Parts: sequence; structure tokens; C-alpha cells
Amino acid sequence: MLLENFTNSNSADFVANNNGFKNFKQATSVSELVRIQYHTEIGGEDVINLLNPSDPNARAAFYGVTQPIRSYLDGKTENVIGGNFVNLAWENNEYDSRTLTESPVLLSIDSVSVDSDGFANFTVHAEV
Repeated sequence: MLLENFTNSNSADFVANNNGFKNFKQATSVSELVRIQYHTEIGGEDVINLLNPSDPNARAAFYGVTQPIRSYLDGKTENVIGGNFVNLAWENNEYDSRTLTESPVLLSIDSVSVDSDGFANFTVHAEV
């Protein structure tokens, strides 16, 4: 499952949301739950967003994010104002309902090498 968190350090709920995101299903292996956090400029200037505004802003535009704090689990969010990691009721229910669903996509990675500049080179195969 893909867990995405849109955040902004100027939001009143910033600390509670980030702690909830970090601690959500913390014991779950990375093969079951992938976490990506995006710092956006929604809600005001964010120092982390200033380092790389393009990627977080593009992803926020893809979802139509208009609030400084917003969460998505496999592309879905709570259909109300909110949908964040301050109150985990929706995320827990959604995770529990999907956790045993087998993925329709099989990914495999091979040919991993690291070049002299420290960049990883690899091949990813996807089967549907």
C-alpha cells in the first residue's frame, strides 16, 4: 500500500499530523506499506518545500489537494474536510479493509549496481 502525506510546517496541525504519519502502523514492513511525505506551499512557505517544490506540488495538483494537511492511502482519502493523521479513524479502517488484498501488480528489481558518483542503477520489471 502507498501512504502519502501532504504537509506544511506552517499548519497548526503540523506536529500532530507528522507524528501520526510516522507512527501509523509503524511495525508494518516496508514491503507492505510505503510512506511518502510531501511538503507543499499550500498554507504558506515551507522550508523543506523550498528545496524541491516541483515534485510535491505536481503530486498535490494530481490529487487536487487544497488543504495544508491531507493524507491518501492507495490514492484514496477520507471524503470530508480532514483526511489527515491527526485523527486516524479513517486511515485505520481503510488499512484494515485492504491489508489482505493481494496486489494485482508484481514488481521485481534486478541488476543493481552503484556507479562512481553513488547513483544506483537497476532494472524494474512489472507484471500485471
